[in-house]
Amino acid sequence: MEQFSDITAIILAAGESTRIGSPKLFLTIGDKTFVEIIVERLQTAGVHNVVVVFNHAHRNQLKEISLPDCSFIVNTRPDLGQLYSFQLALRALPSGTRAALLCLVDHPCVCTETYRLLAAESAESPQKILIPTFRGRKGHPAVFPRLLFQELLHTPLGLGAHSVVKEHSDLVLLVPVRDEGVVLDIDTRQEYLRIKDG
Repeated sequence: MEQFSDITAIILAAGESTRIGSPKLFLTIGDKTFVEIIVERLQTAGVHNVVVVFNHAHRNQLKEISLPDCSFIVNTRPDLGQLYSFQLALRALPSGTRAALLCLVDHPCVCTETYRLLAAESAESPQKILIPTFRGRKGHPAVFPRLLFQELLHTPLGLGAHSVVKEHSDLVLLVPVRDEGVVLDIDTRQEYLRIKDG
């Protein structure tokens, strides 16, 4: 199986999950937590450089789950939003990282094959922003090339990473997938219960 050693997956898992009532990274499908599922599928897809950005309040709980061969970044200001977590991870990326695969912990249903497809497409189109689509709807995870890392680092937190995508629409490559998981974000208790035992 192809290995994607120059791509780093960044899992944003520092949110306070106020709407769902408990930290999303510790929610489970079957016997695995969201973050365990995402890490396992990434590594099976050949993406072995995985960084998990987590909330400092969850440090002790994180020790109780299995996340082999991952790097961890503590976010002490989760209130600053997703872009802040992304920026923390970008500053800590290995020097050889050519692209960042940005994964959200509330998208635990993304298939292994989707991660593999995006990593392979990034290798073929190394300057592109990749966004998966399912039946015409844009989803996650997205791939950002190294050439945009500095711009992402200097983007105001209030704008978010999507502002960089909008600014560079000429670099965006939409990748159609058959994976509904790219558009299934789990934000409420009702959404979680629908997929919990799947």
